Amino acid sequence: MFWQVIDEMLNGVLFVLIGLQFASIEFPPGSAVAAFLVLTLCLLSRYLVVGLPTSAGHHWFGLPPRSGLLLTWSGVRGGISVALALSMPPGADRDLILMLTYTVVVFSILVQGLTVARLVRVLGLSVEGSSDARH
Repeated sequence: MFWQVIDEMLNGVLFVLIGLQFASIEFPPGSAVAAFLVLTLCLLSRYLVVGLPTSAGHHWFGLPPRSGLLLTWSGVRGGISVALALSMPPGADRDLILMLTYTVVVFSILVQGLTVARLVRVLGLSVEGSSDARH
């Protein structure tokens, strides 16, 4: 319990620092295109590494057939990637990496995190009303 409280406190401090740093990040022209490409690459790479093997071998893992899509979408990113980006030395490369990292983290938390329950229902993976829910 002690380490969980410490973990929550440090995550809280990290996201306060993220908020403070986010205000100073410049979004240059064309950054929306770069952010879209990075988000697409993140989701595609997660699908190739986690989703595809899970979908192909779902019977070996005892998972429902479409669970690979859910695992791909629910891969929330956050604290460690931002901490690594913040540790870079000042410069143009750091600003670009910070902007792209923040974009991925915010998308991951707000869009992916808030829509994962809906995706569970759409994919038919919900255990509500299932006889397996009691086991």
